[in-house]
Amino acid sequence: MKALAVLAMVAGGALAVACASETAGDAEAASDSEAVTGTGPMMLVGSFDGSQGFSFWTRSLALARALGSETRRPVHFTYFVNGAHLKMLTAAEASRTECGAASSLPEVRTRFALMQQAVAEGHEIANHSTLHESGGSWWDGQWLADITAMDAVVGGNLFEPVRDDHGALVFPKWVARGSGDQLGAACTKDSDCESGLCLELAKDRAFCSRECNAKSACPSSFTCGGAGWESSFRWGNAEIKDVCVPEPEYPVVHEGRELFDADGAPNPDAIDRTPDRSDAEKPLKPYKMVGLRAPYLAMPFGPHPRTGTFVAPLWSALGKRGYRYSSSQGGLLDREQLANAGGSRGLWELPLVPAVAGRPMAADGVYRKPPPGSWGPLTPSGSISAATMRADYRAGVLARYRKRAKGTRHFGIVEHFSPWETDDLGLYACAPHGFDGLRWQTRCGDSYHNAFADTIAWAARGCPTDDGATKQCPDLVVGSYAELMPILDADARTR
Repeated sequence: MKALAVLAMVAGGALAVACASETAGDAEAASDSEAVTGTGPMMLVGSFDGSQGFSFWTRSLALARALGSETRRPVHFTYFVNGAHLKMLTAAEASRTECGAASSLPEVRTRFALMQQAVAEGHEIANHSTLHESGGSWWDGQWLADITAMDAVVGGNLFEPVRDDHGALVFPKWVARGSGDQLGAACTKDSDCESGLCLELAKDRAFCSRECNAKSACPSSFTCGGAGWESSFRWGNAEIKDVCVPEPEYPVVHEGRELFDADGAPNPDAIDRTPDRSDAEKPLKPYKMVGLRAPYLAMPFGPHPRTGTFVAPLWSALGKRGYRYSSSQGGLLDREQLANAGGSRGLWELPLVPAVAGRPMAADGVYRKPPPGSWGPLTPSGSISAATMRADYRAGVLARYRKRAKGTRHFGIVEHFSPWETDDLGLYACAPHGFDGLRWQTRCGDSYHNAFADTIAWAARGCPTDDGATKQCPDLVVGSYAELMPILDADARTR
């Protein structure tokens, strides 16, 4: 077996992928991991890489709520989050990250509140590393240190939902911070707000917002996820904008006990630090991440350069930390595999596979046209249109659904928390503007975000034909990687 180095990388912001053929990939993978066969439900997993922009959090959660209400079936996502957005970085750490960094502690607290809202609504939070550095040459000690550090950041600030006697969430507490049609006022639609932007934070909890970035800061009691964003050559010299989110209400007191102080910091004495989270006196149960996507999909494995022994450093480290899966391979494996290398039996590798032939995986970065001077996938006409992405994704969903009897259990599509947009003029960075039905509105026409949302909506509705007469995948589940685990485990037990 040849040594396998980086399977995919990002250069200049665009995914660029080194692919092996499916045939060669299957042959090589078979010797060190196990394919699963059987019959059972099929799942579409929509996942996000990154965690910075608040607009992406709010819009994706609103999409899932709207679809769940319409179809009467839950729709859940997996969010692969970056540690650079979840704490204040040191100068040394800031010099190493390539995905931006949090600008203030209130921004960090508000981002965790949005993550807390996502967990309460059934979505999964997963690991995308502390600083988004390439681990393509890391051994298990380096991977283990990074995973352990990320677990500490998330586990110390994100918790299992706490509800009162009526079933209502105790936190986050979203409250109006304005009146009339002004910033922070309660709203139900964009036209209720002077800014034309009504931001939904939870079911029946929406507030007037406005755009923000480094040139337009949010006022006191509001925070901007993209507080450091500005116009950038990287994004075609367009101005990158996020949205102002009202800070949650603090302190949080439940049953006479302070859970979060006035600054939003969790009370250390309320956190259950027992291994099985069984301390009834400690209401804050740390959230446990069970999956990871390697930055740049840089997950080397193969013979050790000195000993020749097969090694899989990431798998080994994940097994030691009690994780259940990695989703860090693109263009090599064509189905879910049990990873049996490095003492990590029971760990799943969930590959990103092509939607159609000729594209290495179903991810927005594969389709976008990079700005001049960067490197990425190109077509003769430039960027690949969002309409093409939408058609490809639908074809990929149907193709994988029809292969489910052969053991395929899921198809994954990936969207970045990045303003990658396309129209007839090429690449633009368009500010998301409002939420209308099931489309993520932008000011540059069609977008990759809309194509992703439309695919999720179409799949949640059973993959209807164009005339609506036939549902082509009526039992398809739109869920998270964590929800896929029991399905795969059941398959493995029946082999």
